[in-house]
Amino acid sequence: MKRIILIIFTCFAVNINAQTLTEIYRDNDFKVKEFTGVLPDITIINNKDDDTIWVSYFDQTLENSKIISLTKDLNIISSTLINYPPIVLKSFEYKINDKFYRVSYKDQDTLKFRCFDRNGNNLIDKSLWIKTNEDTLWINTMEYFKYRRLSNNNFLLTANAQYPSNTDEYGSDAIRLILFDTLGNILNTKTYPLKSLITETRICEVGEHLILEKVPATASPNDYFCYRGISYINKESLEIEDSIPRGPFVDTLASGEIRRSHHLNNIIAINDTTFAGLFQGPDYIKINIYNKKTKEIIHQIKPTTSTNISTENHNNFYVDRFVFNNTDSIYTHYVDNGSLTLLNFSATGNINFQYKLLFPSDYIKKNGVIGMKITEDGEVIIATYGYTMQPNYKRVSWLIKFNPDGLVNLTDIETGDKETIKVYPNPARDYINVDIECTNFKQSDIELFDMQGKLVKKEKLKSKLGNRIDVSNLNAGAYTYNVSLNGKTISGKIIVGK
Repeated sequence: MKRIILIIFTCFAVNINAQTLTEIYRDNDFKVKEFTGVLPDITIINNKDDDTIWVSYFDQTLENSKIISLTKDLNIISSTLINYPPIVLKSFEYKINDKFYRVSYKDQDTLKFRCFDRNGNNLIDKSLWIKTNEDTLWINTMEYFKYRRLSNNNFLLTANAQYPSNTDEYGSDAIRLILFDTLGNILNTKTYPLKSLITETRICEVGEHLILEKVPATASPNDYFCYRGISYINKESLEIEDSIPRGPFVDTLASGEIRRSHHLNNIIAINDTTFAGLFQGPDYIKINIYNKKTKEIIHQIKPTTSTNISTENHNNFYVDRFVFNNTDSIYTHYVDNGSLTLLNFSATGNINFQYKLLFPSDYIKKNGVIGMKITEDGEVIIATYGYTMQPNYKRVSWLIKFNPDGLVNLTDIETGDKETIKVYPNPARDYINVDIECTNFKQSDIELFDMQGKLVKKEKLKSKLGNRIDVSNLNAGAYTYNVSLNGKTISGKIIVGK
């Protein structure tokens, strides 16, 4: 596992109402930029429209929040002030066709759906749920509702609820599903009574079903809905059509202590028949990959971690835990003893590589992820945060750009000659192409190394374009390449899938 030490320099903005974004670290694989402010809070907005990075920005010293657009290189394009009370509209979750969406709650009796345009104008303000005399259920707490954008741009929201007679601060009497569109029109609702506490829910869309996982604090075989574990929900009627029974949800340690374990933060569809979830035990994490039809775990991935791990997400009701363009190269993340680990694996259960980004030693070991996005060319953007220790306690927020191909161009400082290579497709299956752009090209070599550093292939590159390298005999996984060009070496990574 490669370790990158993140060195943070303290930055202060002169005008607290004008955020700045300062580059504080860079190497071949990572670029890190920090948002300045007193208590800055950023969230990556889920944007499927294009490759633009959109974030919500909020600082406790501001009277309003902002939406900020950035290039793939993390340079600010625009910043728009949202004229709305930040306690109600702290951040946005989704961007669809240049509109920004947010669901929030108020006083445990109202769920509000709001939409703004990119100029900060409020277009929609509707109630999804209002407690009435006929419907006395109310929302348990803000952390106990989740909603996800579906492939048809509708949304599904799940919320824990309780009756006023229930005095248990964390107790739930029911789980409610609300299906609504981008105009805030409610298309369907469904309420399932509970006999045991559901602490969290996760949603993903797999084929013709919505996959809903429920995490119980206590198990009760008499609680039909809870005990089903993972339910297959009809996308229109919201009826349960099938399920995967819940297996053991507790771990018993050698000392006899019992600890709860479950999937954390979200599950994700890999294709129409398989989905994955992140599973946390007392001293380990693992990724289970399920076959929807057979209801079996077909692959299990268990990376090596320390005994102090966390999969905590800030605003975890919508934050993506997994991102990918190709099922041979899926990214997830976790916090391991004060470091952020980026894990890349395939749908066939192979770990391609792991990168560990170490937070500074003077930071509290309470760091979390506020969102991920993968660009069309495979770069991963991560929003994360941390807290400095006393007496200079403060919160900092970073945007991290990870480039899996590493450094792919060099410029000679004396001559200005630029040498660039392109290795594609990435991930690859049977072959890779290598294109070269340089001023004086004669001949070059490419070397491929496995993750143990063993040389597995070496080929001559005889032309600038059209170099085709056979990789069909290589095992599936991640490889480092070195290209020798005019006395210099350009390095990167390639993933081979099968």
